[in-house]
Amino acid sequence: MKEPNHEPGRGAELHHPADRGQRRRRPAGAGGSGREQDAGRGGDRAQRRGGARPPLPPHAVPGGPAARSDPARPQPAGGGRAGGTGADQGGCAAQADPGGDPLHLAGGRRHRAQLRPQRQRLRGQAARLRQVRRDRARHQSVLAHRRRVARRQAGSPAAGARPVKPTPRLLLIEDNPLDVRLLEETCRETPDWAVRFDLARSLAEARDRLRQQQYDAVLLDLGLPESDGLETLESFLALQRDRDCPHHPAVIVLTSVQAEQVGDAAIAMGAQDFLIKGEIDARLLRRSVRYACERQQALEAQRERETRIALMGRALDQASDAVIITDAAGTIRYVNRAFTHITGYDAAEAIGRSPALLRSGKQGSAFYRRMWRTIKHGEPWHSEMIDRRKDGSFYPCHLEITPVTDEEGAITHFVGIQRDLTEARLLEARLRRNQKMEAIGTLTGGIAHEFNNMLAGINGNLFLARHRLNDPGQLARRLEVIESLCDRAAGMIRKMMAFGRTGMVQMEPVVLNPLLHDVCGAMRRMLPERIHLQVDAVDEPLTVHGDEGQLHEVLVNLLENARDALEERDLEGEIRCSLHPCTPDDAFLARHPEAEGNRYARLVVEDDGPGVPEEVLPHVTEPFFTTKEVGAGSGLGLSMVEGSVDQHHGILEIDNTPGAGLRVEIYLPLLDADAQQQHGAEELPHALDALKAQEQTLLRGKGETILLADDEEAVRTVLSEALESMGYRVVAAADGDEALQRFAEQRDEIRLVLLDVVMPKLGGPACYRAMQRRWGGGDLPVIFASGFERTRVPSELLAGAHQRCLRKPFGIPYLCRVLRQLLDR
Repeated sequence: MKEPNHEPGRGAELHHPADRGQRRRRPAGAGGSGREQDAGRGGDRAQRRGGARPPLPPHAVPGGPAARSDPARPQPAGGGRAGGTGADQGGCAAQADPGGDPLHLAGGRRHRAQLRPQRQRLRGQAARLRQVRRDRARHQSVLAHRRRVARRQAGSPAAGARPVKPTPRLLLIEDNPLDVRLLEETCRETPDWAVRFDLARSLAEARDRLRQQQYDAVLLDLGLPESDGLETLESFLALQRDRDCPHHPAVIVLTSVQAEQVGDAAIAMGAQDFLIKGEIDARLLRRSVRYACERQQALEAQRERETRIALMGRALDQASDAVIITDAAGTIRYVNRAFTHITGYDAAEAIGRSPALLRSGKQGSAFYRRMWRTIKHGEPWHSEMIDRRKDGSFYPCHLEITPVTDEEGAITHFVGIQRDLTEARLLEARLRRNQKMEAIGTLTGGIAHEFNNMLAGINGNLFLARHRLNDPGQLARRLEVIESLCDRAAGMIRKMMAFGRTGMVQMEPVVLNPLLHDVCGAMRRMLPERIHLQVDAVDEPLTVHGDEGQLHEVLVNLLENARDALEERDLEGEIRCSLHPCTPDDAFLARHPEAEGNRYARLVVEDDGPGVPEEVLPHVTEPFFTTKEVGAGSGLGLSMVEGSVDQHHGILEIDNTPGAGLRVEIYLPLLDADAQQQHGAEELPHALDALKAQEQTLLRGKGETILLADDEEAVRTVLSEALESMGYRVVAAADGDEALQRFAEQRDEIRLVLLDVVMPKLGGPACYRAMQRRWGGGDLPVIFASGFERTRVPSELLAGAHQRCLRKPFGIPYLCRVLRQLLDR
């Protein structure tokens, strides 16, 4: 329906589909003189509204006594009231000319109480409103003052009140035509209030209107054909809650019952105001609409805030990540349901306590000092860490903490979001296994070729040794070559075991020097002749706290990437690996402030390949991103390198020069000097250069008795003969039970036990524990020997200075030296 064009000062019109094309405003000059029209309409309106309007004073009626007593008195234009036609009368003062003089009277303003009657009228010859004579200064000031007051009242809302729409749109729900007419005429009494009315004669019709149009307020008659009383309001409020009616205008109830309890009940049900028919005037209606709209707007704003807060609460409580809110001191004030699911602590157990209840001991105090220093400065902080659940189990997680500040910028709370990474780590482990299988498939040919070469060398040298028994020098050389080939085979087995290890990350001291030589030695034998591999590693043992399998995988991935970069272009080039200690300088600390106070092992892998395009470089560590052809790469290599470096609290830097190669630098925190010396002295000579260890002077025994337990007869026989030849007395056993029996028989003579980790009936660790329980051998020196990983031995059995673990195969000179270290303590 086309809306009427209402202008300020023109009153209001009611619109209903049945009234289309009809206008109810009486044309000017129609139906008699202005006085007759005014008196007739005013009397009829007063009767219908239940009250009498004050009669017009004699001077305001043309031809009245006051007018006839002074023939020179100015007469109103048009035979009616001064300054207006019959249609504009009815007790209202003349309308102001919008472009006229500021001394004109404002339309709808009654000034009879302020001015004497004869000064309220203009000259009779005026065809329109004219200016009051300039010589009447007193009257000028009065009129101008009233005009300014009217302007302020009409244009400036009260302090603190929201401005009302200049043209509010109202919906009148009323079935009585007489009441509709009365409301229309009431609105005309405020011509400066341009209001739009739409009419609905039933609730069903109102529903259609509300679905099609947005209204500021609804005037609802409680007496409708389909309902009566407060049931009408209840039905309308239910209608408003319909999803098809998205807007909720303010509701003003119209009632003919002069009882405030009805209005109070309506307000309690949700109405904003109530008006009693017969007592409604223009000022009351306008004020009621204005205040109802303001209250409804405030109510809607409050509901929106409450809805938003409730939504935020549900979202936090239903989030899959744990959410923790603490105060500025770090006391927990809120946790969501995911926190309980992940940690096992419910809200009652966590609120009021410190998040330190989740500490696992896997992160040192420096880690938490850096965290607090960051968030206390108002900066967000995030890191991966290991936390402890209520049941004592550990879980990997990513924690992000954000400070919450007030209006003045002061920190009032901290919000922590913790994501459980257990599933992610399992997925990463599966991806790593898949990649390892691909890599093993690639390496199988080279490994088989290498083992066949070593076996051929061993067999050939054994044949020569048998035929050179009469030449001790030649025999010794043949045996040295055999021993060297065995060491090479052992190194390759260690590499394959570390590369294929599965399970969760197992952090322990790892010496990087032998690890680098192992990986580079294996890779060098698989490179084409045109690609050369150079290794520059410091002799000082560099020990880090890490997972040997992951570090092995990092090196393999970096070397394979460098090899592929050269092979793809069929280039002849060089791959360079270096390992050195590093103390961060100012430039490095500027890039990585968290490195302050640490000493690092710097591992560098670089090549002479084409490098990486600049637009590709930011994506090289993204999972599944690869520049290789489909099927030629998984896109997980550098992504896993970055993840492993992060888990080791290291730093990864990639320096790229397009056309000149790629340089990858890895910085891993070094353990302190004591840990490096202890672990490095144990492993480095064996893994770096076995031949150098064999050339050392053999450390002989002093007649000590050693209990040897190993289920492999060949190993048991060789070790027994070798140790006896070095001056030791050996008591041999084939399994753990026999070892306990031999120990019980010769407990006073046995000075050290050498136990295989995996044996039938009773393994080495269980056998040693039984010895400790039965005979109190807590300080009894022990060496565990295993062809499996070192982690097969419980950590508490390797904590003492008299406890060691050797990985098979090991050299006899190395074993003799470890024996003397333990026996001479």
